[in-house]
Amino acid sequence: MKNKNVPHYRQLTNQIIKTVTACAISLSLSACGGGSSADETFNVARASLIEPMVGTWDITGDWNGEPNDQAYLVVRTVDNDNTAEVVIYDRDDEATGLGRNCFTLSFDRGEMSESLNDRVFLDLSVFPDAVVQLNLNGDLEIQFTDTDGMRTYNAMSIGITETDIQPIC
Repeated sequence: MKNKNVPHYRQLTNQIIKTVTACAISLSLSACGGGSSADETFNVARASLIEPMVGTWDITGDWNGEPNDQAYLVVRTVDNDNTAEVVIYDRDDEATGLGRNCFTLSFDRGEMSESLNDRVFLDLSVFPDAVVQLNLNGDLEIQFTDTDGMRTYNAMSIGITETDIQPIC
């Protein structure tokens, strides 16, 4: 005489094995996927560090060693690699230039990038090895070292776009 419960136990055992295997595969895949989702979160967080700095900043003053030199620093839109191109428009006026009263795209183009420890760096020839941040007043604070030692330069947002900088020489 056969035990009627044996097929039931086999069926139950097979279901348990399938469930445990499915859980193990699911945990394995979620652990692998966790790295990917962490990277995506990391990229989103990193993009937000530069994004508030995108815009046009007034750096008028002795930013390049010339007193009262009028210029604008433009931080362009953040790229997919979490960097932003940076350019300077320098006013060619009587005091500091040829007196044409127009803006020239000055110096090499630079780049703003982020470090793993949430610092933003500015790689631009006039601000060597600079670290940038927004201060409590909302100004762009540029910390750099030149021949005079460590310097901090504050730039105010002027609320215009790059295309508003006129006239161009």
